[in-house]
Amino acid sequence: MSKTLIIATSLNPDSRSQKLAEIALEEAKKHNLEAEILDLRQFPMPLAGTDTSWDDETATLLKNRMQQFKRFIFAVPVYNYDVNAAAKNLIELCGGSYLEGATAGFICTAGGKSSYMSILNMMNYLMLDFRVWIVPRFVYATDTDWTSKNWQDPKSLKSELRQRIGQLMQDVQR
Repeated sequence: MSKTLIIATSLNPDSRSQKLAEIALEEAKKHNLEAEILDLRQFPMPLAGTDTSWDDETATLLKNRMQQFKRFIFAVPVYNYDVNAAAKNLIELCGGSYLEGATAGFICTAGGKSSYMSILNMMNYLMLDFRVWIVPRFVYATDTDWTSKNWQDPKSLKSELRQRIGQLMQDVQR
Protein backbone atom coordinates (compact mmCIF):
# COMPACT_ATOMS: atom_id res chain seq x y z
CA MET A 1 0.00 0.00 0.00
CA SER A 2 1.41 3.39 -0.89
CA LYS A 3 1.06 6.65 0.96
CA THR A 4 -1.44 9.33 -0.08
CA LEU A 5 -0.49 13.01 -0.25
CA ILE A 6 -3.35 15.26 0.84
CA ILE A 7 -2.69 18.65 -0.75
CA ALA A 8 -4.39 21.53 1.08
CA THR A 9 -4.45 24.21 -1.60
CA SER A 10 -6.17 27.11 0.15
CA LEU A 11 -3.94 30.03 1.07
CA ASN A 12 -6.56 31.42 3.46
CA PRO A 13 -5.41 31.24 7.11
CA ASP A 14 -9.05 30.50 8.09
CA SER A 15 -9.72 27.79 5.51
CA ARG A 16 -12.52 25.22 5.53
CA SER A 17 -10.78 23.11 2.87
CA GLN A 18 -7.71 22.99 5.13
CA LYS A 19 -9.91 21.71 7.96
CA LEU A 20 -11.31 19.02 5.66
CA ALA A 21 -7.77 18.03 4.66
CA GLU A 22 -7.00 17.54 8.36
CA ILE A 23 -10.15 15.45 8.75
CA ALA A 24 -9.09 13.38 5.72
CA LEU A 25 -5.80 12.66 7.49
CA GLU A 26 -7.72 11.58 10.61
CA GLU A 27 -9.95 9.33 8.50
CA ALA A 28 -6.92 7.79 6.81
CA LYS A 29 -5.49 6.88 10.21
CA LYS A 30 -8.84 5.38 11.32
CA HIS A 31 -8.74 3.11 8.27
CA ASN A 32 -5.04 2.24 8.71
CA LEU A 33 -4.06 4.14 5.56
CA GLU A 34 -0.80 6.03 5.26
CA ALA A 35 -1.20 9.71 4.40
CA GLU A 36 0.34 13.11 5.00
CA ILE A 37 -0.65 16.70 4.32
CA LEU A 38 1.08 19.21 2.11
CA ASP A 39 -0.12 22.67 3.18
CA LEU A 40 0.47 25.18 0.37
CA ARG A 41 0.26 28.06 2.87
CA GLN A 42 3.75 27.05 3.96
CA PHE A 43 5.25 27.31 0.46
CA PRO A 44 5.40 30.71 -1.25
CA MET A 45 5.13 29.53 -4.86
CA PRO A 46 6.06 31.64 -7.86
CA LEU A 47 3.49 32.08 -10.61
CA ALA A 48 3.89 29.44 -13.29
CA GLY A 49 5.14 30.83 -16.59
CA THR A 50 7.34 33.60 -15.22
CA ASP A 51 10.98 33.61 -16.29
CA THR A 52 12.33 31.98 -13.15
CA SER A 53 9.29 29.94 -12.02
CA TRP A 54 10.46 26.58 -13.37
CA ASP A 55 13.82 26.79 -11.57
CA ASP A 56 12.44 28.36 -8.40
CA GLU A 57 13.66 26.72 -5.17
CA THR A 58 10.13 26.30 -3.77
CA ALA A 59 8.80 24.87 -7.02
CA THR A 60 11.67 22.37 -7.11
CA LEU A 61 11.03 21.41 -3.47
CA LEU A 62 7.31 20.87 -4.13
CA LYS A 63 7.95 18.89 -7.30
CA ASN A 64 10.45 16.63 -5.50
CA ARG A 65 7.94 16.07 -2.71
CA MET A 66 5.10 15.25 -5.09
CA GLN A 67 7.26 12.82 -7.05
CA GLN A 68 7.38 10.58 -3.98
CA PHE A 69 3.64 9.81 -4.27
CA LYS A 70 1.28 8.03 -6.64
CA ARG A 71 -1.91 8.89 -4.75
CA PHE A 72 -3.23 12.39 -4.18
CA ILE A 73 -6.20 14.07 -2.55
CA PHE A 74 -6.63 17.70 -3.55
CA ALA A 75 -8.48 19.70 -0.88
CA VAL A 76 -9.58 22.78 -2.78
CA PRO A 77 -11.82 25.78 -2.27
CA VAL A 78 -14.07 26.64 -5.19
CA TYR A 79 -14.16 30.26 -6.34
CA ASN A 80 -16.17 31.48 -9.34
CA TYR A 81 -17.01 27.94 -10.52
CA ASP A 82 -13.43 26.66 -10.51
CA VAL A 83 -10.76 25.47 -8.10
CA ASN A 84 -8.59 28.13 -6.55
CA ALA A 85 -5.64 29.55 -8.49
CA ALA A 86 -3.07 28.06 -6.09
CA ALA A 87 -4.21 24.52 -6.99
CA LYS A 88 -3.93 25.24 -10.72
CA ASN A 89 -0.57 26.96 -10.22
CA LEU A 90 0.76 23.93 -8.32
CA ILE A 91 -0.14 21.61 -11.19
CA GLU A 92 1.42 23.96 -13.75
CA LEU A 93 4.63 24.26 -11.73
CA CYS A 94 4.98 20.69 -10.54
CA GLY A 95 3.03 18.52 -12.95
CA GLY A 96 5.11 16.10 -14.95
CA SER A 97 5.50 12.58 -16.23
CA TYR A 98 5.65 11.23 -12.66
CA LEU A 99 1.91 11.97 -12.44
CA GLU A 100 1.17 9.46 -15.20
CA GLY A 101 -0.68 6.54 -13.70
CA ALA A 102 -1.21 8.35 -10.38
CA THR A 103 -4.62 8.35 -8.68
CA ALA A 104 -6.35 11.55 -7.56
CA GLY A 105 -9.38 12.33 -5.44
CA PHE A 106 -10.93 15.66 -4.49
CA ILE A 107 -12.39 17.39 -1.47
CA CYS A 108 -14.06 20.68 -2.37
CA THR A 109 -15.51 23.49 -0.29
CA ALA A 110 -17.74 26.19 -1.69
CA GLY A 111 -20.18 28.84 -0.62
CA GLY A 112 -23.15 27.14 -2.26
CA LYS A 113 -24.38 24.07 -4.08
CA SER A 114 -24.42 25.54 -7.59
CA SER A 115 -20.66 25.02 -8.15
CA TYR A 116 -20.93 21.26 -7.61
CA MET A 117 -19.61 20.31 -11.06
CA SER A 118 -16.80 22.88 -11.15
CA ILE A 119 -14.19 20.29 -10.10
CA LEU A 120 -14.60 18.62 -13.52
CA ASN A 121 -12.23 21.16 -15.09
CA MET A 122 -9.37 20.07 -12.85
CA MET A 123 -10.29 16.42 -13.24
CA ASN A 124 -10.20 16.73 -17.03
CA TYR A 125 -6.92 18.59 -16.92
CA LEU A 126 -5.22 15.93 -14.79
CA MET A 127 -6.79 13.07 -16.68
CA LEU A 128 -6.09 14.30 -20.21
CA ASP A 129 -2.76 16.11 -19.79
CA PHE A 130 -1.14 13.80 -17.25
CA ARG A 131 -3.09 10.51 -17.58
CA VAL A 132 -4.05 10.57 -13.89
CA TRP A 133 -6.69 8.08 -12.74
CA ILE A 134 -9.58 10.05 -11.26
CA VAL A 135 -11.68 8.71 -8.39
CA PRO A 136 -15.24 9.65 -9.38
CA ARG A 137 -16.40 9.83 -5.75
CA PHE A 138 -15.48 13.33 -4.62
CA VAL A 139 -16.52 15.30 -1.58
CA TYR A 140 -18.25 18.66 -1.98
CA ALA A 141 -18.99 20.62 1.18
CA THR A 142 -20.89 23.84 1.76
CA ASP A 143 -21.73 25.85 4.87
CA THR A 144 -24.67 23.53 5.56
CA ASP A 145 -22.34 20.56 6.17
CA TRP A 146 -21.37 21.91 9.57
CA THR A 147 -23.76 21.75 12.52
CA SER A 148 -22.60 25.07 13.92
CA LYS A 149 -20.98 28.30 12.81
CA ASN A 150 -17.79 27.12 14.51
CA TRP A 151 -16.65 24.97 11.58
CA GLN A 152 -13.11 24.85 13.01
CA ASP A 153 -14.36 22.40 15.60
CA PRO A 154 -14.02 19.00 13.88
CA LYS A 155 -17.04 17.76 15.85
CA SER A 156 -19.26 20.29 14.08
CA LEU A 157 -18.81 18.51 10.74
CA LYS A 158 -21.84 16.37 9.93
CA SER A 159 -21.11 12.67 10.32
CA GLU A 160 -22.32 11.92 6.78
CA LEU A 161 -19.64 14.17 5.30
CA ARG A 162 -16.95 12.68 7.55
CA GLN A 163 -17.99 9.21 6.36
CA ARG A 164 -17.79 10.34 2.72
CA ILE A 165 -14.26 11.63 3.34
CA GLY A 166 -13.32 8.28 4.86
CA GLN A 167 -14.78 6.47 1.85
CA LEU A 168 -12.83 8.74 -0.50
CA MET A 169 -9.60 7.94 1.34
CA GLN A 170 -10.29 4.22 0.92
CA ASP A 171 -11.22 4.61 -2.75
CA VAL A 172 -7.99 6.44 -3.53
CA GLN A 173 -6.06 3.53 -2.03
CA ARG A 174 -7.96 1.03 -4.16
